[in-house]
Amino acid sequence: MNWLAVPLRWLLAVPARWMGSVRGAFGWSLPTRVAVILAIFLALCVIGYYVAAWIAPGAVFDPKTDPRFIISWLVLLVTIPIAAYYAVRSWLETEPSQYPDIDEAWNLGAAAIARAGINIDQCPLYLATGIASPRDADNLIQAMDWKLLVDGKPEGKSPLRWYASQDAIVVFLLDASAASMLQRLVE
Repeated sequence: MNWLAVPLRWLLAVPARWMGSVRGAFGWSLPTRVAVILAIFLALCVIGYYVAAWIAPGAVFDPKTDPRFIISWLVLLVTIPIAAYYAVRSWLETEPSQYPDIDEAWNLGAAAIARAGINIDQCPLYLATGIASPRDADNLIQAMDWKLLVDGKPEGKSPLRWYASQDAIVVFLLDASAASMLQRLVE
């Protein structure tokens, strides 16, 4: 049964790769690609309707040759892809982050993990809260006696602190919980 799907897979493989790539074959954005594919599909539907009416009279309703009907088809062929373009573009818009410092610390830590050659998808990731300062996070990790590939990234004042060995990734959320506030009071 699998052999039945081979021609369809072959036929759809190239457009699927084109639609799935980041900038497409012509450097088009995703909303543009969606609008173009939709316009081509709609045009093929209209052409198929008229071809079916011409080849097999009576198989489909009589083709409408009234200019108002044809103009309505043309208007729909233009406005539906334009509406799809704006809909996809608005869906892909992202709001600015409420916490840019956390985003920056996450990106810097993830880059350090990648530079160390650790695949974040294949290694367990632990989030640790209740630590108030980078010094306390350093002390806790040093007590674990791990061979670290990433040691306390990013440097300086950051809301996150990354540590990684070949076996695990630990991200400390510094000063992010009531326990870290209590720790600060005790010190």
